[in-house]
Order: sequence, then C-alpha cells, then structure tokens
Amino acid sequence: MSVSKQGDRLVTGLDDHTARIWDILTGDVLVVLSGHDGNVYAVAFSDDGSEVVYGGHDGNVVVADSYTGDIKHIWQEDAGDEETIVNTVSFSHSGDLVAAGAADGNVRLYNNETGNFIAQYSAHTDKVKTVHFAHDDRDLISSSDDGSVRVFSLVDTLRLAL
Repeated sequence: MSVSKQGDRLVTGLDDHTARIWDILTGDVLVVLSGHDGNVYAVAFSDDGSEVVYGGHDGNVVVADSYTGDIKHIWQEDAGDEETIVNTVSFSHSGDLVAAGAADGNVRLYNNETGNFIAQYSAHTDKVKTVHFAHDDRDLISSSDDGSVRVFSLVDTLRLAL
C-alpha cells in the first residue's frame, strides 16, 4: 500500500488483479484500477497525487490517473515467467520517470511522459525489494534480497538514452 503525500488517499494492491484507491477518512473505495492479469504487489502515488503506478505477478507496470482510473501506460514484460514479477515501483519526484524492481534482479526505468522504455539495470542476483529516486532525481537506489543496495546515476543513463 501507499499513502498519497497529501494524506487523503491510500492505494492498495489486491489478489483480484486490481489496485484500489481509498478515501482515508471515510474508508470508501474511490477508484478501482485494472490492467493486470495477476495479483498486484507494488503500488505508489506520484508526488502530486495525480497518478498511481502499480505492478505485480504478470510483470506489467501500469500508470493510471488516480482520480479517474484512466490508464496512461502499460509496460509489459514476458508474462508467465516467475522471474518478471514486479515487487516494487516508484515515481521520480518530478513524475517524469517510473522505476520498477522485479524478481529477476533487474530494475527497469521508463519515461512517464513518452511511454518509452529507457534502461534496464542488472545489478542484483536476487529479487529487487525497493526502488526509490534520490530527492534531486539524479540517482535511482535499489535494494535486493541478495543483501545489496545499488545506486544508479540517472544523469549518465538519460544522457546516453537521448
């Protein structure tokens, strides 16, 4: 689950292949989010609360409008492969980038504005458990069940991707 920075909404990933956005004060479901063929394990709000990213068992990473549920992007990995399970997702603070960490030990980076895949970092030998952008969005940090923490320079990655 993830709480919006505004503190008014909560998003949860569910075993029914959906994510749901809840009003924290009333407990009401505000939006039901689709786009998955498996359990949803990872959810996060954008800093401004306007979007939510969610990933799960099918390897999909989905970005949707957090108020309407309209899907903006679906990035698909090889479905059916246990190793592509998405365990963690995160928005950059600017909202321009999305990161996803998977059971295959890879961290994938996407452009949330264009919908393009940017890069894959293969630095872990076990499941990626967390991905976070540094406060200035210049670095991406990941941790894994292999006991390692990695820092990836987005300055270098984005310069090479252009």
